[in-house]
Amino acid sequence: MSQRVNMPTNPETLKLAREKAGYASIADVVANTSYLSKRKDGVKELQDWEAGSAMPSTTATKSLASTYGMPVAYFYLTPEALLSNLPDISGIEDFRVGDARIMTPQLNRYLREVVAQRDLLREVLDEDDIAKIDLSWIGKWDGEDAETIASAMCKRIWQSETPKPELAEWISRIEGQFDIAVIQPRPHHAHSIGEEISGLALADDKIPIIVLNDRETLNRRLFTLLHELAHLMVKAPGISRHTYESGQNLPQVSKIEHLCNSVAENALMPKEAFRHIWSQQARLSDKIKAVHKTTGASLSATTVRAHHLNLIEEDDMQKQLNTYATAFRQKQAKVAYAPPQKRKPIQRKPVFGRGQDSLAYDRVGPRMTLKSLLAFDEGRLSALDLYDIFGVKLNNLPKIASKVNYSLVRWHSPRPGWYAQRVGAKGNDNV
Repeated sequence: MSQRVNMPTNPETLKLAREKAGYASIADVVANTSYLSKRKDGVKELQDWEAGSAMPSTTATKSLASTYGMPVAYFYLTPEALLSNLPDISGIEDFRVGDARIMTPQLNRYLREVVAQRDLLREVLDEDDIAKIDLSWIGKWDGEDAETIASAMCKRIWQSETPKPELAEWISRIEGQFDIAVIQPRPHHAHSIGEEISGLALADDKIPIIVLNDRETLNRRLFTLLHELAHLMVKAPGISRHTYESGQNLPQVSKIEHLCNSVAENALMPKEAFRHIWSQQARLSDKIKAVHKTTGASLSATTVRAHHLNLIEEDDMQKQLNTYATAFRQKQAKVAYAPPQKRKPIQRKPVFGRGQDSLAYDRVGPRMTLKSLLAFDEGRLSALDLYDIFGVKLNNLPKIASKVNYSLVRWHSPRPGWYAQRVGAKGNDNV
C-alpha cells in the first residue's frame, strides 16, 4: 500500500499565492478547487496549510496550483522568490467602471498569462528587429481630438487604399504599420473571462501589445482593436470594457474611454463615407446592414453611429439595439441548452469551430507567428518555447507555418510522450 506523500510547501508562500491569484477569501478557494470542494472541512485544511500546522498532499498541491494558475514548484519558494517569478500586473490601469472594475481571480490569472506571453514575444525579436522598430508614435496624439486621431490612424494603416471590413486584414495592417503585436489568447484554465473585459493595451519599449477578448464577436473585436490602438496613440494603456454599443454615454466613464470610443467610431465609420452608404438605401434596416457589411462594424455600433450623426432619433436607436440584444440572447440560449453532439471516438472536432492551427495563429497574430517560427529555425527558441507561445500541440506547427507562407527548416514531429515530459524537455531544440 503506497504511503501518502506530503509536499514541503512554504506556508507564507501559500498565503501569498492565494492573494496574488485574486482570492481574498479561503472559502472562495475551496469552492473553486476540485480537491478541497470534496473534502468535509476544506476551509480548515487550507487554513492549516497556510498556518504551517499541516502540509498538503501531492494531489492537493496540484489541485491548488491549478486553481491559482501557478506551477506547483512555486509553492516551495520563499515569498520574495514567488514575487520575482510571477508576472507583474500591478501597473496595469483599469478603465472599466462600477462593478466591472472587480478583479476576479479568472481575470487576474488571464492578465498574468498575457504579461507572460508579452515577455515570451520579446525574446522572439532579434537585434535587427529591435533596431528597426519605431515607437515614437505612442503618445504622439495626446491632447488631439477624436477625428484628428482617427484620420491619422487610418492614413497610416491604409494609406491610399480602401479599408477592408475584415478583422484579420485590420490586424495585419496595424501590426505592420505600428510595430505592435495583436494577440487573442484563449485561457488555458476552464473559467473564461467572459465579458469582464473588451480589450487591453500594454505599452512596451520593444513590443507594445493589443489584446482582444477571444470570446467576443469578430465585429465587436474590430471596434475594440481600434479602441485599444487609440489608447496607445494617446499613451493611456490599460484594461477596457467599452459600453459604446449600448448607446449610453455613462457619466462615470472616463474621459479617455469616451475619446477612444469616438476614435474607433470615426476610424471604422468615417462620417462622409457613412452618410454616402446610408443614403443609398431606403429602409432603416437596409441602411444599417449596408454600413455593417461595408465597414465591418457591428449592427449595434452602426446604429449608434447613425444616431451620433443625427440620422436617426434616440428612440429608433434604442428600439434597434433592443432587437439586436434580444436576438443575441436567444442565440446564446440556443447554444447553451443544445443537446450534446454524439461523437465517434476517433474523431476530433476543432475547438470552438476552429482548428488548433487557427487558434495558435490568432493567439499571437500574423507578425509574431512568423517571427516565432524564424527564431526557432535560427536556434534562438526551443520547441518548448514554441509550445508556450502558440499554446497548442506542436504537431500542428506545419499548418501554423503554412498560414504565414513559411517553410520550416529545423522541424520534425515530437516524440510520443513528449508532452508528459515537457518540463524536463525545456531547452532541447531537437524535441
